[in-house]
Amino acid sequence: MMDGVLARGKGESAAASVVTPTVIDELKRLRGENAEPRSTAEVFAGGCREYMPSDAMRGVRFCFYRSFILSPSHEVSGMSVGLTVRALAAAFAVAVCSPALLLPLAPSAAAATCGTRSNYFDGFTHNNASGQRFEGSSTYLVVRASSLCSTDTNYISNFSNSWSMIAGGSGCQWAQSGFETGYGQPIKHFAQIAGSCSNIVTVYGAAIHSGEKHAYRSLYNATCRCVKSTVDTTTFIVSNFDPYGTWTYPFQPQFEGETAYLASDMPGVPTSQTAFSAIGAQRVSDDVLISMPCTMVSNNSNPAAWALSASSCTAFNIWSK
Repeated sequence: MMDGVLARGKGESAAASVVTPTVIDELKRLRGENAEPRSTAEVFAGGCREYMPSDAMRGVRFCFYRSFILSPSHEVSGMSVGLTVRALAAAFAVAVCSPALLLPLAPSAAAATCGTRSNYFDGFTHNNASGQRFEGSSTYLVVRASSLCSTDTNYISNFSNSWSMIAGGSGCQWAQSGFETGYGQPIKHFAQIAGSCSNIVTVYGAAIHSGEKHAYRSLYNATCRCVKSTVDTTTFIVSNFDPYGTWTYPFQPQFEGETAYLASDMPGVPTSQTAFSAIGAQRVSDDVLISMPCTMVSNNSNPAAWALSASSCTAFNIWSK
């Protein structure tokens, strides 16, 4: 893989957008609180929480990241807030966070002792040695459930998911969208963009069901000189940086399932597999999304427990045995 940063007129590294001022203090003021929120129902550090105070807000999931809030129901440009302080204050003022107000949780079956936490994969990645260069990724995915190991009960750190990704050539450089099952959680859409190890943003969507089919894309946008990660036609995250000048070039399309533990299952079983189809990649030369050429190589971290099978250069399935 060639190192270095591309210089091809896409623009230099863009300055990070100014983050909208925190709404946390404003929410506390409106609720008469002088201290930090007192429970994880109000702020779940580094994660997300569903608030369903009314039919209008039902299913909205707020993700707390650093000192601001992201909403997957609105385009998040430059990682700024997509909802007004007034709307958020209203949501918090009515939210009760009782079990009856939360979405039903998918079962997280106890597969085994979790073991060593890392990142484990099952799927295909583009072989950059082919010489073909890409800046975005796209796939359709048939959603499937996962069973997770049971000794890590944190849904942020214990998960199983599937996604399409465009990745830079160094660590903490990627943009992806897909679906995920966290421990004790239902299956949900998600997107994540990493400009560096200190600039990672994750947004979760509403609960979805096994058997649904959705489009997951992370594509370069020449107008904003940014990457947009989408689910179907909804933009979940817009990067606050230009990958050209920020990520190490060349970039790599990746299409995989991922777990945090080898003891957890990949999404899907032999009779209901996770299906990737209409796989595509966005060309560097003209920003056009094309069908993925036959340049991908397989990657399976646990072949004894997980399987994959390709039916063409643009379609394959993964599952747990």
